[in-house]
Amino acid sequence: MDILSFVTFLNIIHVSTANDPNKCGSGSCCSGYFLNDNICTECPPGTYGFNCGEECNEGYYGRECRKRCPLECVRNCNSATEYCPVFEAYLQQHNSLPRGMGCGH
Repeated sequence: MDILSFVTFLNIIHVSTANDPNKCGSGSCCSGYFLNDNICTECPPGTYGFNCGEECNEGYYGRECRKRCPLECVRNCNSATEYCPVFEAYLQQHNSLPRGMGCGH
């Protein structure tokens, strides 16, 4: 590769990362993002890491898995939505949740 081609290549990389602050060079997205139509898009809730390749650990949910599931639901908490079958069953029986029990509380 001659010097002019190399400089052109560096300019293209600089422009592509300058236009999308979530690109970390060479056309790849930073951790917490995935490439969608050549735009780095934030990982959907319940996933994280490079190309959103990791799912939340048990007991965590939401964007970048930063939220903790309620203790009553740690093993059954949906990592994307926090849906909890324990809460659903309680709601069906009682028509409401007890104080302090519920999504993100």
